Amino acid sequence: ISRVGELTSLSDAPYAVLLETLRNESEARRIADAFASDGFATRVSAWELGGSPLWDVYVTGLASLADAGELAMRLNDAGWSSEVTVLPGEGELVEKPD
Repeated sequence: ISRVGELTSLSDAPYAVLLETLRNESEARRIADAFASDGFATRVSAWELGGSPLWDVYVTGLASLADAGELAMRLNDAGWSSEVTVLPGEGELVEKPD
């Protein structure tokens, strides 16, 4: 949840494709910019693992699971380790009660 929480209600399109997770923010932004220049909506999201900062690069704005799956398959064929991500909507990240 911490990885996609920043993407909550990013748009009406509930799917994204995770392209890459990197330890270098500038490299993550370079990849996002390259995909954006090809017409994709992109987003870089920061998170931590064991106290170390990481950055995920997403292609966003995908309206259907089929669209996201097709893009992920094409990206995997091109050498990326992409995966489909379902983005939480407003109010969907609810803490577990004690």
